[in-house]
Amino acid sequence: MNQPFFQTRTGEIIYLKNISSDQINILDIATSLSKICRYAGNCNQFYSVAEHCCHVSDCCKDYPLWGLLHDAVEAYMGDIPKPVKNMKPDIW
Repeated sequence: MNQPFFQTRTGEIIYLKNISSDQINILDIATSLSKICRYAGNCNQFYSVAEHCCHVSDCCKDYPLWGLLHDAVEAYMGDIPKPVKNMKPDIW
């Protein structure tokens, strides 16, 4: 297969055009989100997407898992800063 791919922490080879749900692994999500800085790195100290998700989970008393996983896709697609999302809302 001649298309872009990456390998996850657990060794899974991900082809984004052909990803399936059985390739998604919570360890890969946690590892990746812990290494991605929020706000495109524009903060005084490192603030990971994983830490942000934990804070959101704490606020979601009825659905804490939703809060924890609301940014899980960023483990596979990367973080897009809010101003960029606002410029092109039809693709989010």
